[in-house]
Amino acid sequence: VQMTLFIWIYLRMAEKLGLSPGDENSLIDMVLPTGAMGNLTGAYMAKQMGVPIGKLYCGVNINDITHRVIDRGEFHQQKIEKTLSEALNVEVPYNFERILFYLTGGNESLVKGWMETMDKTKQ
Repeated sequence: VQMTLFIWIYLRMAEKLGLSPGDENSLIDMVLPTGAMGNLTGAYMAKQMGVPIGKLYCGVNINDITHRVIDRGEFHQQKIEKTLSEALNVEVPYNFERILFYLTGGNESLVKGWMETMDKTKQ
């Protein structure tokens, strides 16, 4: 469902900006609220299907596991702090495994090993 949302968003933005839908020379960057990484996964999948989406930016709150893993390679659990943006208060984003699967070219054994290590060590 989230993938179709980003196709719809792209089409509406292209219309508003006067772009020809599908024009690969007119990429649209997107800023996404990121907790469990569902929006990021949906937008990435739409992009992989050929929707001319440019860069994907992830907005996080103080519970910043997405930022930590992208910026420093730190993927470990830590205590969740309550915030006003409850949907972003995620300890381990369950869609992260999907993103890793796509980024490794579908290497399920590698991703499984990483996730098992994190489950055992919390890191």
